[in-house]
Amino acid sequence: MILENRRKVGPLMFMAAKWEGAFVLSCIAVSLDPLFLYIPIVDETNKCLKADNNLRTIALILRSLTDFLLMTHLIAQICHWVQTDYPKYSSSEHTEPSPHLDPEFDPDPEALNLVVKLVKHKLPWSIIIKFLAVLPVPQVAILVGFFRMRGTDFLINRKLLNVAVVLQYVPRVCQIYLTRHKFKMPGKWVKPSFNLFLYILASHVLGALWYYFAIERETSCWYKACKRTNNAGCANRAYHCGGSDITTNITLFLDQLCPINSPNSTLFDFGIFVKILQSGNTGSDKFATKFFYSLWWGLKNLSNFGTNLETSSYLWENCFAILICVIGLLLFLYLLGNAQLYIQSATQKSLDREKSRTRSIKKKKGDITNWMQKLLPDHDELRKRIKRDIREDKVVEKNLTQDVDVAYFFLKPRIRMPILEHLGVAALKKVPMLRDIMDDEDDTKLKKLCQLMEPVVYKPNSNVVRPGDPLHKMLFIIEGELKCNVPPMISIVKKNEYYGQDILEWALLNYTTRSYYDPVPSSTRFVDSGQANVEALGLDAWKLLHFIEENVDIDSPKLKALALPPRETDQMHTEDQLTLTVPWVAPDHGCVKLNCTSLWDPDSKMARLGGILRDDRGTLKGAASFCNQPCIDEFEAAAHSINKSNIEFYPQFVSSKIVVESDNELLVECLNNWAAPSKDRVRYSLQSTMENIISVASKFKSRTFVHCKRQTNAAALLLAEHADPTPGSSRTWTTADHKNHKIPEWLDSVLQTDMSHRTHQSIPQVRPHSGLFLGPPPPTTEENEGVLPLNKDMNTSSSTDPAHTTQDSGDGGNSRQDRGANLVKLFDLGLFFSWYRKR
Repeated sequence: MILENRRKVGPLMFMAAKWEGAFVLSCIAVSLDPLFLYIPIVDETNKCLKADNNLRTIALILRSLTDFLLMTHLIAQICHWVQTDYPKYSSSEHTEPSPHLDPEFDPDPEALNLVVKLVKHKLPWSIIIKFLAVLPVPQVAILVGFFRMRGTDFLINRKLLNVAVVLQYVPRVCQIYLTRHKFKMPGKWVKPSFNLFLYILASHVLGALWYYFAIERETSCWYKACKRTNNAGCANRAYHCGGSDITTNITLFLDQLCPINSPNSTLFDFGIFVKILQSGNTGSDKFATKFFYSLWWGLKNLSNFGTNLETSSYLWENCFAILICVIGLLLFLYLLGNAQLYIQSATQKSLDREKSRTRSIKKKKGDITNWMQKLLPDHDELRKRIKRDIREDKVVEKNLTQDVDVAYFFLKPRIRMPILEHLGVAALKKVPMLRDIMDDEDDTKLKKLCQLMEPVVYKPNSNVVRPGDPLHKMLFIIEGELKCNVPPMISIVKKNEYYGQDILEWALLNYTTRSYYDPVPSSTRFVDSGQANVEALGLDAWKLLHFIEENVDIDSPKLKALALPPRETDQMHTEDQLTLTVPWVAPDHGCVKLNCTSLWDPDSKMARLGGILRDDRGTLKGAASFCNQPCIDEFEAAAHSINKSNIEFYPQFVSSKIVVESDNELLVECLNNWAAPSKDRVRYSLQSTMENIISVASKFKSRTFVHCKRQTNAAALLLAEHADPTPGSSRTWTTADHKNHKIPEWLDSVLQTDMSHRTHQSIPQVRPHSGLFLGPPPPTTEENEGVLPLNKDMNTSSSTDPAHTTQDSGDGGNSRQDRGANLVKLFDLGLFFSWYRKR
C-alpha cells in the first residue's frame, strides 16, 4: 500500500521540491512575518488598543500563500524521503497479509511498522524545521492572544506570548540556512548581494519587534498602574478599544502614571522604547511611516551592534538589546568569513591559473623546439635566433591557445622573415618554370617573392578544393600530404612538393599576352588533407601575377619560350568594314558621341588609334588619329584610343553629355565596373590610363560607356587606318576644317555614309497640320506617305550628293542656298519651341 501511494505522487510534486524555489520562499516568508507585528495600534486618547484591518488582511493573504507553497514543498520532500529510504528499512522478507484483516477498514500493520522504523531511525531535521516554520504562530499570537489577554495572569501570559513571537523566527532562519547550502549562487556579485539582504532582513525583523515590544511595554505600564491603585475594573480589562469598561477617570490617571511625552523613570522606565512612543508611530495607521522608521532604527543599531542603546533595568528589554548585539556580530562575522573565503578562493584560483599557465608555456616551448628540429634540422644558428626572438617578443605568453604550426611562426615579422627565407625560397626553387623566368643567381627575386607567401593549415579530412572551384593559391607543402582524387586514380602531393601548376601557367599567359587578365583557373579534381594536419605556404595567384609583372622582363627569351600563344584577334579588314551597311547610331538629343577604335598588330605589338566626336545630328566636332602606340593586346590598344581621344576633345565639350563608344566589349565592361575585382584584373602599367579615362569622362555633364559592333565604328576605324606612320605622330580635324573643306576625302565620304544611314534615339519630333517637323525624316509608311517635310530637299541633298554638301558647308553660309537653308532651320526651331511650350 505504501508503494502504491508512493507511485501516485506525480512529477509535478517533485518539481516543487526544487531547492532554489524553497530558498526564495523562505526569504519571502521571513520578510512577511514581521507585518503581523505592525497590526496593533495604540489609541493614546482612550488608552486602548486597536488593529489595522487593512494590514491584517494583506498579511493574512500573503502568509497563507507562502504557507501553501512551503507545505507543497514539504509534502514533496516527505514523498522523496520515503522513496529513497524505503528500500533500506523495509523488511527483506515479505509477509503475506492476514486473511482476517479487511483492507478497506483495518489499518495495514506493515505500513505502520515501516513508518515507525523510518521515524525511529532517520527523520530528517529539514522536515521537522519546515513543519515548525509553517505553524501559524504569528496569526494566533497577534490576532487572537494579544488583544484578549486580561486578568491576574496578564504579565505572565504576555511574556509567554513574546517568547513565542521571537522563537517562531528560529525555524524560519534555520530553513534559510538549510536551503542556502543547496542553492547555487553563481556570479561575482551574488554573495555580496545576499549578505546585504541578510542585513536588511534582520533590520526589518528587529525594527518590527521594537515596535511590538514598545506597545507591549506601554500596556504593561497600564496594567501595573491599575494594580497600584487597586482599581479592579482597570486591571481586569483587555485594553481593547470599543469596550464598555473604558472611563474618563481611567484614562486620566493612566496619563499621570504612564507618562510618555515627559517620561519619569521613577514611575515607569520605558528604556529603549521611549523614542518610538514619543514619535507617535505606535498610534499611527500609516504603515509606510512606521515601517521605514522602525527599519532605520534596526539597521542603525544592528550596524553598531546596539552600543548606543540606553536600556532600563527591565530584564527582557536587556535581553532584546543583547539579541541585537549578537545578531549584528554574527552577521559581521559571516560577512568577514565570506570575504575571507572569497579572497582565499580568488588567491587559489590565481595560483592554479599561474601553475596551469606555467605548464602550458613549458609545453608550448617544447612543441616549438620539436617543430624547428623537424623542419630546420641543419640550421642550429637559425633555431637559436628564432628562439631568442620568440623569448624577447613574448610570443608564447601572448599566444598560449595557438597551436604550434607554420602559422604560429608568422605572428611576428622578425620571426616570419627567416622562416620564409629558408622554407619559402627552398620551396620556390623546386618549381622549374618559376626558377627559370627569375634568372637570378643570388636568389634576390625569389627571396622577394617568398615574402608574399602566407601560412595555410588544413585540419584532417578537410576539403582543400573541389572540381569547379577557383584556384586562388599555389600550395607548397612543408608538412603532411594532399590527396588529389582524379577518378579512377589518386595522386599524392607529398612534403616538399607543390600543388597549383595551373596558376603559374595562367600567370605567364596573362603577363605575356593580356592587359586585362583572365580569371583564375578552376580546379578539375578533388583535393583534401587526408588523415593528418597539412601545413603549407600559400602563394596568392594575383600576387604572383603582379610580382611577375613588376620583376620579370617581358622580352626575356626564356619567358617567350615558356608562354603560350596569344588569343585570336577579332579584327576585320577595313575594306570589309566600308562595304557593310550597319548604321551609325546617333546619341540622344543634346549629347555628343565619341567613337574610338584601334588597329593592333600582334607581331610588332604596335597599334594605330582613331577617334571621332559627333553630335546628335551627326555633325563632326573633332577627329584624331594616332600611330605606333606600343600595346600588349587589343584591350590596351582600345583603352589608349579612348584616353587619347578624351584628352584631345575634353576642353571644348566639357559641358556636354558624352557617350563613349568602343568595339572592345571587355574594355566597356571594365570601365562600367571600375572597382574590385575588375580593377585588379588590369595590368599595373595600364591602371593609370584606365583611371585617367574615368577621371576625364567624369568631368563631362554625364558620361556613358557603350559597346558597339566593329562595323558601326567605320569612321574611327578609317581614322586609325590612315594614321601617320611617323612614330609618335598624330593628326586632328575639327568642325572648322570640315566647313573649310580641309578634311580628307576618305573621311568626308565615311561621314556622308554614316549620315545617310544613321538612326536616332529619343529625338523629339513635331508633325503639325502643315506637314512640317523637326529632326530627321520619319520612315515612309502608310500613315505618313503623303507628308513631305519642308527641308526634305536639303536633307536629301546632304545625304545623296556629298559634293554639294561640301560646297554648301564650305561657303560658310554666304550663298543664297545657305541663307535659305538657315531660314528653314530657324523656322523649324521656332515651330519646335512653340510645340514644346504647348506640351
